[in-house]
Amino acid sequence: MKKTTMLRNLLNEPGLLLVPGAYDCITARCAELVGFKAVFQSGAGVRDSQLVCRMSALLRPAKS
Repeated sequence: MKKTTMLRNLLNEPGLLLVPGAYDCITARCAELVGFKAVFQSGAGVRDSQLVCRMSALLRPAKS
């Protein structure tokens, strides 16, 4: 079955569809493992996660 058909079927089911955002393949896999039926990814989420990684390198405490 095509992925678009699978998503359409999920959206047509009654009730709410909770869809977590994933910023990389690891978080998407974690969402799948805990039972989410769908995951979304945004460009801003990917960009911001990379920015945080770069900023954390700048914010390390200075060595004495």
